[in-house]
Amino acid sequence: MEKMKKIIIAKIVLFFVLLLLPSILWPIFKNHLDTGNYEQRALAEFPTLQNTGKREYTKKLEAYYNDHLPFRNQMIWGGNYLTYYLLNSSPNVEVIKGKNDWLFYNSSLARKDYTGENKFKKRELKRISENLLLTRDNLKKQGCEFVLFLVPDKERMYSEYLPQYCGKPGRIYRTQQVYQYLKENTDLNVIYPYEDLMEAKKKYSIYHKTDTHWNTLGAYIASAQLLEHLGILLPDYREVHVVEKEDVPGDLSYMLYLHKNISPGTDYAPFFEEDFRETVEIEKEDFFTEFIYHNKTGDNRRLMVNRDSFFSNMSHVIALQFKESYMTNISFYNHNMLKEYQPDIFIYETTERYIENLLKFSYAGM
Repeated sequence: MEKMKKIIIAKIVLFFVLLLLPSILWPIFKNHLDTGNYEQRALAEFPTLQNTGKREYTKKLEAYYNDHLPFRNQMIWGGNYLTYYLLNSSPNVEVIKGKNDWLFYNSSLARKDYTGENKFKKRELKRISENLLLTRDNLKKQGCEFVLFLVPDKERMYSEYLPQYCGKPGRIYRTQQVYQYLKENTDLNVIYPYEDLMEAKKKYSIYHKTDTHWNTLGAYIASAQLLEHLGILLPDYREVHVVEKEDVPGDLSYMLYLHKNISPGTDYAPFFEEDFRETVEIEKEDFFTEFIYHNKTGDNRRLMVNRDSFFSNMSHVIALQFKESYMTNISFYNHNMLKEYQPDIFIYETTERYIENLLKFSYAGM
């Protein structure tokens, strides 16, 4: 009986030791381990009773503990590694595991855009057209040219690497509808570099294998088409020096916590960064707000871009062409900026999955 009691006590002690061991070891090892946040969200902060009601306090405390658990990244990595390689599945619902380790962003909206399930109705296309014509006409009164720039999603460009359950890309889809409708029914300046990118894809990778976005070469090809519409000619990508190198891990592999395991593939980049560093002054380069560049040798027209994340890889090659460039994040942009910056050219850039924002965007003038 006494022996049994000692065994029970030993088990209880062992249980609490194992329970507390991570917290005991964490201060010793944490500076030598990966503690980065790869979830594209802010981790929970430690709550205080001053700014948190008593009912919410325990929930927020639990959220904080879950986000700051000792060895959290290492435990997530272990589970994700087994899911990805042993079960051949993506451990994150926001990431699609494609063929040959190609990764794609996953959302119900992106999938419907890809298959063409959520086509615009004719009245919606008419509304987009009216919004953009109103914007163009009011900007023209202020001496500003308007350009709409549409970006194809990665899954449309590389559908052959998607798993079979994603289906085939739709022949008619929302971005194609907008482009075709505006071309046939308006004189708006609309650019959609899909065909040029598909041609380049025959020789080079133009989107990152483990990232949502196009690479520097894809961005260069798109930039060249955009600038051509503005009267600025860049050398054809087939005539410039393209650097071939190992790519860096992309946002999607970080979301899986497997950025050190999944090969990012090969990157192709036209060599122009040295020109950028020598020529362009960076006043501000904040992804979440704005990029502001100055260039003494560029085009005299002041450029403003309302952009999403795809324009980031275009920003340097575009900034090389203009004396003044202002590129604002779509979540940071407001119409007052048009009065502040007084651009000669205003570009509205949107990738495929955000194209429904055109139903709401319009500029009625100052």
